[in-house]
Amino acid sequence: MFTIVRIDGTWVFAPRKTLWYSWAVCPVRARMWYVYLLMSEKAGRWYIGSTKDLRKRILNHNSGRNKTTKYGAPWKIIYCEISL
Repeated sequence: MFTIVRIDGTWVFAPRKTLWYSWAVCPVRARMWYVYLLMSEKAGRWYIGSTKDLRKRILNHNSGRNKTTKYGAPWKIIYCEISL
């Protein structure tokens, strides 16, 4: 069995047994972009960035994997905006 869902003017067929509106399988989530503002709790600096996977990106900032934000960790999110 299938169900028809309209997203952004496009009709999409999805199996009825899937959790269509769950966060993991929603096709809208795959197109979402995040623009975020971070503030360093250590240095008081700000950083603006964008990503498709916000959780992974913040973890990278706070673990020192990003060259630009390595010395300001820990970072906290001050502002985040989501767009499609």
